[in-house]
Amino acid sequence: MSTLAAVLGTLATRKVLLVVWNAVRGPDAPEPPLNPADRSVSWPDALAWAVAAGVGAGIGRLVGQRLAAEAWEVATGDTPPGIEG
Repeated sequence: MSTLAAVLGTLATRKVLLVVWNAVRGPDAPEPPLNPADRSVSWPDALAWAVAAGVGAGIGRLVGQRLAAEAWEVATGDTPPGIEG
């Protein structure tokens, strides 16, 4: 269950990051770098994408874990293993 939540969270996070990137950077800005280590990517773009991806991944992971825990509780009526409640 947690693997499925992680996959769905990753996909949703990527979509949200792309929307936010385009909203913040504007329609004429370059797309987010596929590989920030590529020398054709500017340092500011590479750093901005690294920060956005790191924050987005952390939030996506948190949301996925919380949703999985809630689903577990609904399905079983008990807290998930390893979570005190």
